[in-house]
Amino acid sequence: MKVRFEQWNANGFVREDQMEVKDIPKTLLEFERKAKDLLDSTGADHVVYAWKRYGEQSGKLECISFYEGTTLDDNVFTERCGKIGGIVYALHRR
Repeated sequence: MKVRFEQWNANGFVREDQMEVKDIPKTLLEFERKAKDLLDSTGADHVVYAWKRYGEQSGKLECISFYEGTTLDDNVFTERCGKIGGIVYALHRR
């Protein structure tokens, strides 16, 4: 089974495609490792590296977005991530 994915970096949108659902854990791990390096090198409060979005009616995974270079302070993280549905993947300084 395939699902739509998006990839973003610090400059914006990179690409959109489809990927096998079975490949999501491996890809999440790759982006988590990059996020850890960024967290360590920048001292950011939070680094967001993925977001899974599910259909309101179906409850099925509709899209996963992968992020590189998305550092946020506490206020921005709470403002952005506290209001969206789905699962946000992030590493945190504290």
